[in-house]
Amino acid sequence: MYRSARFHLICAVALLLAVTATHPLAHDEAGISLRITEEFIPPGGIAQVKIELTEPKPISTGGGRFSFSNLRAFDGIALGSPANDTYGVAVVNGEDIDVTVVSTTASFGTGSDDYPLLTVAARVDPSTPLGVRLPVTADPAALRLFDPTGAVYPSEIKNGFVQTAKGLSIDDVSPGSANLPKGAVVTILGTGFTRRTEIKLNDTKLAETRFISPTRIDVVLARAARMHGLRIRAQNPDGRRIEYFSYQRTTRLSPSVMPVFQDAVPLLPNIASLRSTVGLPGTNRGLALQNIGSDAANVEVRLRSAGGALLASLNLSLPRNKYLVSEITELFQMSVPNGAFAEVRSSAPVQAMGITVDAAGTAMPVVPTGL
Repeated sequence: MYRSARFHLICAVALLLAVTATHPLAHDEAGISLRITEEFIPPGGIAQVKIELTEPKPISTGGGRFSFSNLRAFDGIALGSPANDTYGVAVVNGEDIDVTVVSTTASFGTGSDDYPLLTVAARVDPSTPLGVRLPVTADPAALRLFDPTGAVYPSEIKNGFVQTAKGLSIDDVSPGSANLPKGAVVTILGTGFTRRTEIKLNDTKLAETRFISPTRIDVVLARAARMHGLRIRAQNPDGRRIEYFSYQRTTRLSPSVMPVFQDAVPLLPNIASLRSTVGLPGTNRGLALQNIGSDAANVEVRLRSAGGALLASLNLSLPRNKYLVSEITELFQMSVPNGAFAEVRSSAPVQAMGITVDAAGTAMPVVPTGL
């Protein structure tokens, strides 16, 4: 069992190393073209900025740096994963976010051309006057996206902005990632709602729309819906409208004291498991756990050597809507040998992955096995 786990972990690490290695250009004359959306948000609202492809392209690994002018309060970051197979790490540094991704089947980027690769929920300062434009830009030197063969795509990107304006915002949706039955209630939080605000959940039929307040609308599903990645639109009679892609919002359980890990946010597909194995490659490595379930999870983490010997174990409680990112020596309070890996066992399904940091300080995801 351990040889099999180690083989899969070695393959995952080899794939990760492709992100920082030198590769030929992808044999695609058109290359890859991205755009950052233009969002019009009332002061005090949350802008969900989307990074989109103008044409679908399969992406196996990649990374980029995005700057959000005067938008420093990030309430959520999520990847769009059509095949539910893409793992990532976002490191927040002031107004900048560095993102790296690994897609195990290179499905990342193969959704429709208006389905975002990445969404960032950024809060607009309530004191910002109307009409102020806050640029959102990508660093072209840091943007590297790889095709399924490991070749880098020639790329271009159109920058976007957040502009303060009267109107609507969708700040959060709950539940954001659950598979819901007919008759379930979905709560939409935001600003600027009225009794005549129209809500659409992609092609999901609604049995009822309930105006609760200018900051909340509840809708009742007329049929079952998968919320994760679902497009939600709100529109007022005056024509003002907003678009939001749903996912379960989580917050950090406790801060890490280690550089990079204290600012790292795990970007996980909508897969949760009772058991998983996580590789710990490199010398600066960590573990990420997240609970998007409805109840707290009791989690046991077993640290094993490369040969499978048990080195240590610990138990922790992971509350609902919380994530934990910790460097592995910090987590276990001991030196960890090369080749070690972690086994995660939990009372309720949780999400897990590894994080490795290279010599340049770049944090990269390590895909778990045994899901």
